[in-house]
Amino acid sequence: MAFNLHAPRPPQPHEDDNLVTEGVQALSYYENMKKTLASFNTPTDNTSDTVATSLQPYQRSHAPDVLKDFASLIIDVCAGYVIFQTHALTASAPTDNPSASSAVTTLTSEAALQIRQESTKKLQTYQGKQNFQPLVYFLVGGVRGLFLLSKNAQTASVSECMSFMQAMAVIHEHSQVDQTPEEKIWSNLSAYLVELLRPSFQSPGKIVPIQQKPDPHHLAKAITIDFLNHWKIQQPTSPFLIPEATQQITEK
Repeated sequence: MAFNLHAPRPPQPHEDDNLVTEGVQALSYYENMKKTLASFNTPTDNTSDTVATSLQPYQRSHAPDVLKDFASLIIDVCAGYVIFQTHALTASAPTDNPSASSAVTTLTSEAALQIRQESTKKLQTYQGKQNFQPLVYFLVGGVRGLFLLSKNAQTASVSECMSFMQAMAVIHEHSQVDQTPEEKIWSNLSAYLVELLRPSFQSPGKIVPIQQKPDPHHLAKAITIDFLNHWKIQQPTSPFLIPEATQQITEK
């Protein structure tokens, strides 16, 4: 698919790279991933040439843009996780991971220090503009958290997100409502995200970026299947009728 041709290559860590540098490389990878996601155009159907030319084409809805925005939120989840992970691994490296501190074997101490300082500045830059809401909402509410995520363009700092998680912990402790982490409705979408994020989230001791960017087409398919399944359960005697367009659909 053409979508995958625009995907950036995952970073390949070098033996001389320190943990901060690896984190910055992953964040740069995610930044480029979001750029290619924004530049990707949903392909049009060439079979529409058979439609009578006298018919006025419909304009494509904003749905593809919404799916791209949702895919971008998923990338933000990954980027936020990498920032936290980089700080955690860097803090524990001297005692918990001695091999990491001696990884720079072919560089002089001065060169290694300069690289680390430059990487630290880049990490601070990424952290300063990172919105941590997607990560926090995903950790708290799963797929539902991403759906509920505010459209506020302002970024949420780490302290604000920690305050939110603390408040959620208090609410959970005193809530009388039965709560479950299972995604009863969004099972297919949840399964897709789990498969996508598995390499990164199952490697807490090593920075491992996701290998593929979120695909809007896969997201649309999973969301549609989950919606139709839920509709079937809620309305067993009233099947959901999917409309079919008889005219050409074009980009706006």
